[in-house]
Amino acid sequence: MMNAYKTDKSPLWLYCLFLFLTTFCELNLNIGGNAFKYAHYFLLMAFFLLGYKRAPYVQSFWCILLLSIFGNCLSSYVFRNQSFGISYFAYYQIWYLFFFFALVLTRYPLHVVEKFLMWAILTVTIVYYIQLVIFPKVVWGNAGAKWVAENDLYFRGLVVGGESAVSLGYLFFLNKFLVAKKRYFLIGAIICAIPFFIRGYRIMIMGSLLSTLWLYVRGQENFQLLKFLFKIILIFFLLVALVLILYQHVPIVQASLDNLLDRSGESNQTFDNDDYIRIISINYYYTSFFKSPIELFFGAGMIGDTGPVADVFAKLMMYNYNLTDWGLIGLSWYAGIPVVLCIIYYLIRGILLKVPKEYSYINAWFLYLLIISLTDPEMYQHYSFLIQSILLYMLYLINPRFLKFK
Repeated sequence: MMNAYKTDKSPLWLYCLFLFLTTFCELNLNIGGNAFKYAHYFLLMAFFLLGYKRAPYVQSFWCILLLSIFGNCLSSYVFRNQSFGISYFAYYQIWYLFFFFALVLTRYPLHVVEKFLMWAILTVTIVYYIQLVIFPKVVWGNAGAKWVAENDLYFRGLVVGGESAVSLGYLFFLNKFLVAKKRYFLIGAIICAIPFFIRGYRIMIMGSLLSTLWLYVRGQENFQLLKFLFKIILIFFLLVALVLILYQHVPIVQASLDNLLDRSGESNQTFDNDDYIRIISINYYYTSFFKSPIELFFGAGMIGDTGPVADVFAKLMMYNYNLTDWGLIGLSWYAGIPVVLCIIYYLIRGILLKVPKEYSYINAWFLYLLIISLTDPEMYQHYSFLIQSILLYMLYLINPRFLKFK
């Protein structure tokens, strides 16, 4: 089977395509309207139409996903009077999953795709640090969101296109270090780990620690409990030491950690208090928002730039009823439960699939996404689906039937 793949090609054109879909379109080029969004959509749909028949074992999954999206658009039309066109194009973030079919068309083998993935990780990480240093000067569009610019702790919400590649980079380089024992991989892992503490979100820190543990455990062939516990404790203390050093010498890390500790100690931001905004919002959505159990199941419709659902969402945001505070649960309120179940399905399949040791970072990162999606929207914002599509294709090369329903 592998003989059918191209082994003598560089992924350079694929890398250029990635830049066009993420980094380039985030530049402040003063191009009005949704020009990039529509260009991306038609390009991705072309990849889907051309590559669909070339990926036979995963066709049922993509059909179910598309039917789920259609059901959501229909629900939005019936219950919110939102047109199919608005609902359909509002899915533009999820359409980046169709980058999978661009990779199918290339027929590149696993090591070439991984090389491309490393280029993507390095690019997004460099862009992130550049934008962090030069802020409030905005070069990449997402970093200049008004709510970010007006926040004293702006670096906690600062994002760039393909942001989730940074968290993937941490697990990617850590995995390579555990396998190859090369120090430069460890340096790469540390560079990609620092944003966890800069942003200071508890769920991200917890997710990174648990996925690190998962990555290490899966890499053990002859598991020795005492040796394992010793190394875990050692790594923990090294991470604590690194955080303390960053806290002492990097002002933004100091400010972010101070804010993290302050929020942890606030009695009005715990799940024991009914006034906590997350509890208020979830109570509202499940008691007052939906017009029917059918709408609850299929969703109210995705939020476009305009339209009835966008108007309703704008009003709810005045009360801080934000779907992103509840991760995938919040996404289900608008995209519908079937769409979210499709996402959870491929995450779980990606976590449990047996892969060669050098690719264990794929399992670990999908675990990370599943954990943070409890209260964080990273996995469905800022082109994260594009990064996920690359890993889905890598899993497809390892086991073409991994998404096949049994």
